[in-house]
Amino acid sequence: MRNNANRHYNRLINARPRVILEPQLKELGIVSKSQVSEYSLFNGEQLIADIKFAEHSEFVDQFNIVESTRSFKNGKRTPTFHASADNIDYRIYYPGKEFTGNSFRPARPPRFITTNLNPWKNETLTRNFLSSGLKPKNEDILIFSDIDEIIDARYFAQVIEFAKAHGVATVKIHFTLYFFNLFSENYGGPEDYSYRVFIMTGEYYNKMKITPDELRKNGEAGKLVNEIKCFPLIAGFHHSWIGDSEFVATKLASYAHGPEDHNSRLFDTRSRVDLSVVEELLSGKKSMYGGDHRLKIRNDIPMLASVEKLKDTSLAKYFATDGY
Repeated sequence: MRNNANRHYNRLINARPRVILEPQLKELGIVSKSQVSEYSLFNGEQLIADIKFAEHSEFVDQFNIVESTRSFKNGKRTPTFHASADNIDYRIYYPGKEFTGNSFRPARPPRFITTNLNPWKNETLTRNFLSSGLKPKNEDILIFSDIDEIIDARYFAQVIEFAKAHGVATVKIHFTLYFFNLFSENYGGPEDYSYRVFIMTGEYYNKMKITPDELRKNGEAGKLVNEIKCFPLIAGFHHSWIGDSEFVATKLASYAHGPEDHNSRLFDTRSRVDLSVVEELLSGKKSMYGGDHRLKIRNDIPMLASVEKLKDTSLAKYFATDGY
């Protein structure tokens, strides 16, 4: 039997043209497996990172994590990431002169002096470092997501197949703030927080004319709704800002959005975060974004399996009460 298989294999590889089809490879027990890799930035969200790794562990072959020694607003950071899984490629980004916010110039009162700080450019530089040198095989699957954007394990295999069929895809995800069950009802941008997370084949990535950062920014701006297919079901969660008031304040002071994008009371005249206002918003379950952004406790939406498992123990304090 073994000799017959060898002769059959030799005929295949010596045939003209020298192409071995996938069904023939399977018949011989020679199957090439595509690798699923996920790429995310880390900014101190260890709790959520561990949930992501647990939820995606069955499907993702390698997690690629980058943490910077500078925030997007050019503040100094001490890397804190702790790998809770074996299949993690963790790199630290040490920004150089390319980062903005390092030079100063005179300004009008009351500041008198200002910097060349551009948080959005710093975010782009950090995200580009995450994908630098990436050369996937055409059959590989790549997922570009923020660390707090998590695809539900119940839909993961379907999402992968959907992306394979279209070359690239995005997903709708629930958006929660502060607590796992405090849901955003009317956040801006494409419907159901879609066009932030992108799943694609290596072939699509290798042909892209823009970076993953540009893809995400175009998606957030609603420019891709007619170009990239969206998985039809809500298939995950954006569990954002889950932590205590100090964690929220630290993130507010470090990510790219400025005072103009938030409740005006959150920042003082020098753009420093007011911790007391953060605590007030958390305890009152009010949005940090201000305006008419509405939040609502929902206990009727099934949680991620990795969250549900710890709901009554270590994650209990991150569930809001007084809902239905």
